[in-house]
Amino acid sequence: MTNSIRLVHTADIHLGTPFSALPELAAMLQQEQLQLFMNMIDHCRQTDADILLIAGDMFEQAIPDPSLTGAVSEAFRLLSKTRIFIAPGNHDPVFPDSPWLKNSWPDNVHVFRTGLEKAALDDLKTCVYGAAFCSTAAVKPLTGHQTPDLDATKINILLLHGDLVGPGQTSVYNPVDKGWLQHSGFDYVALGHVHKGHDIPERMPQSDTLFAYSGCPAGRGFDEAGKRGIISGSLIRVEQPGLSGRGFRVDHNLCQTSLPGRQYKLLDIDISGCQNHDDIYLAVRDGIRHSGAAWQQDLFKIILSGAIDDNLQPSPALLQSRLAPDVFFCKITDRTTRAYNLTALSGEHSLMGAFVRRVLGQDEPDWSKLSAEKIQMLQSGLQAFEGEVLYREAD
Repeated sequence: MTNSIRLVHTADIHLGTPFSALPELAAMLQQEQLQLFMNMIDHCRQTDADILLIAGDMFEQAIPDPSLTGAVSEAFRLLSKTRIFIAPGNHDPVFPDSPWLKNSWPDNVHVFRTGLEKAALDDLKTCVYGAAFCSTAAVKPLTGHQTPDLDATKINILLLHGDLVGPGQTSVYNPVDKGWLQHSGFDYVALGHVHKGHDIPERMPQSDTLFAYSGCPAGRGFDEAGKRGIISGSLIRVEQPGLSGRGFRVDHNLCQTSLPGRQYKLLDIDISGCQNHDDIYLAVRDGIRHSGAAWQQDLFKIILSGAIDDNLQPSPALLQSRLAPDVFFCKITDRTTRAYNLTALSGEHSLMGAFVRRVLGQDEPDWSKLSAEKIQMLQSGLQAFEGEVLYREAD
């Protein structure tokens, strides 16, 4: 009897993303996105994955470019020993003329096209259930929250794109009730739609059911900064009674696995104490270089913060120009504030002086020795005295 199955769980790849925020890099990033998909295929081959689960939004559009679907189909053919299951999401639903309705997919690919369906893998003692988006929204559960008659002798997997919701919560993207899931009897629920995934699957309270969002395998903007990946490993059949009353329960050694590729990174660099533009450049350069081993290929959004002298005005454009030879992409925003001369102000017989003395109390008038709370209070108050509290446009 099969005691474990090796699987890879992914979602929200969004192949065909236009990358409209970076038009000058869009063509390159689209090609790299497809290469990332190929890296995932290689990972499946290297780990001898029995099953690849794709929980929706593999494509950015409902009708992707035929050359893109052709490349994906050919990649799937390379996984002749891996069974592939796809539950289309709200970005790539089963529309008329959808590629999901065509019969050109390899024999090892199973696309869920309607409500809850079942695919039995007798050799793996496993059943995979799934449901598909058939429009760009689904205000009611795609499963109907009907629990199928599960085979108690097999590992039962549910593949869905949607939102986990609690009591009283709703969603227009396939609301999946946590209470229903808890008592559904599924061993593993592979989810998509939430782009920040789980590091490892969680178990529903008082239940044998494991669940996880894989998250997106790579970020597509600074709102998806940091490490991303796929879930990879095994589901393991443990021969001991579970809460469901079966003679076995399912455990796992699944975890998030990163794929080679660029990352989007957000850095806040405090340039307090910098005396000139060279100091600022070195502070930013060092912050980038300490961000990770592959810093030269990553994309950075850098926020300059801290209190600096009136005579020093950072130039984001100049900094970006100096960094350009070494960094693939960076965008710099200046959010520094003025470093007031607290010693002089605290001795003034003025409203500003009285304000400074009141905030400082017994503290020494030295920015470097003040708490963050007092620094923020002083900055906001002094700027208000000077009429400098301005609306900051979103970056």
